[in-house]
Amino acid sequence: MFIRFAFNFQWRRRALMSAPPFSLCGKEIREEKDGFGSPEMELEVDRHSAFIKETIKTRNFLYYLTEPFRLNTIYWSVNALSMLGRGEMQEMRDRVVGYVMRCRNDDGGFGGCEGYSSNITSTFNALQILYIYHIPYHDRSTAMFISGLLQPAGYFHNDGYGETDTRISCCAVLGLHLLSLMERGDFDPRSLSRPICKVFLAEAGVDPGAIVLYTQKCYNLDGGFGAVKGAESHAAQVFCCLSTLRSLGALETVDREGVARFIATKQASSGGLSGRVSKKEDVCYSFWAYSSLVLIGKECYVNQEELTRFIFSCQGPSGGFSDRPGNETDLYHLMFALAGLSLLGYKGLRRIDPGFGL
Repeated sequence: MFIRFAFNFQWRRRALMSAPPFSLCGKEIREEKDGFGSPEMELEVDRHSAFIKETIKTRNFLYYLTEPFRLNTIYWSVNALSMLGRGEMQEMRDRVVGYVMRCRNDDGGFGGCEGYSSNITSTFNALQILYIYHIPYHDRSTAMFISGLLQPAGYFHNDGYGETDTRISCCAVLGLHLLSLMERGDFDPRSLSRPICKVFLAEAGVDPGAIVLYTQKCYNLDGGFGAVKGAESHAAQVFCCLSTLRSLGALETVDREGVARFIATKQASSGGLSGRVSKKEDVCYSFWAYSSLVLIGKECYVNQEELTRFIFSCQGPSGGFSDRPGNETDLYHLMFALAGLSLLGYKGLRRIDPGFGL
């Protein structure tokens, strides 16, 4: 049974993030920038790589505490090394892929750790890792596991316990998208921006229209999207809804101007972005919020240079990134800081897809 911890959410969030694993709007303006002209904005590639390797080896309290989320932390590590172009990623390949496959269950889904029950978010993490390693994973039972959790109203449950929000629906839809690509051995990054094959969805028993309709109902008048219909707007939920709609070929239904204005109001004087009203800026929103602007071609709605400066102000002296300057670094913020820099065109980082972060 999937274990659910009852400890305080914020403490749980910090524990998970720290745990080791095993322009012109509408135009492409993300030309590569080398250091952005400032010595304070140099990426410490070797230190970040060493930080990841050291964290992987660590077996502390947080490692065991976050066991149910192991695939999540592995994804952060592998994707970060991939963006950095480090050979360590390939050195880990057999061990990582082997572990991921041991997390697969008879129902076709994946648990967060070996021996744990299946859920959609862990299944998506597994598929992300397999995609990064170009594994042509082909198993229709995985697609059926995901589609089996789709509700008539157009949203997905994470597992048999009924948890739901637009984040889970995003993981489900993007997971199906990756399955449709890996099934035919398509690892061309450009395919990530194209809608899912309709035949694949039909064979999996998925009605894209119902998902699109429910996602649209989560849109709010302030230009953001909530976790469920009527919930407060949040930048991370904006990303989830935009990515979902893009994979279903319905991104044109979005009020791009409204979304762009919502994200723009989340940029603080420091240059960093926050998730919602009256919250502090956090380097992870350099991906969640900025990628949303990239998806709709509205990058110029925020000051990109100031955002870049904020990201680098969170770079730790021994590697890794923190949520805000001076705080403890962790894998989560490292990966999403790199993802933000990649979208901002930082030279030397592998260019990622804004909808998948891959």
